[in-house]
Amino acid sequence: MPPKSNKETMRAYRSKIKDDPVAHEAYLHRERERYQIRKAQGKIKTIHNLPERDQGKVRKDWRLKKRRERSSKNSECTNEMPETPPMTSASDPPAPPQIRPMYHQKLVGRRKMRREPIEQSRNKRKPSRGFKEKIETSRDR
Repeated sequence: MPPKSNKETMRAYRSKIKDDPVAHEAYLHRERERYQIRKAQGKIKTIHNLPERDQGKVRKDWRLKKRRERSSKNSECTNEMPETPPMTSASDPPAPPQIRPMYHQKLVGRRKMRREPIEQSRNKRKPSRGFKEKIETSRDR
């Protein structure tokens, strides 16, 4: 039998640690300490220590990752749905397709989109605060 490669030996070592709960907990504790030390040394920067431009980039990456995670999770949910049994007779009406309810955020966004033109038209009718002040000062003269 040929000798194991480094990849294979590390895989065996990690699986051995994961199987033993005490060793796994010790490993996690060491990793937490290592993270805290590296963070204190400045090797790992939190988002609050980054400039605003870099914060935006990091947050954009987070949003993209979360979007991918949600889409993969949704595709898993749709794959797990059982298929409907075949119809027994021709007289039975077909079942309506299952439609997922809209997310709350999406509904709120749609409400806001509908509300914005109404609020804009209301704002057009109202004179601005500066305009009122100009009228009052002109009356005082």
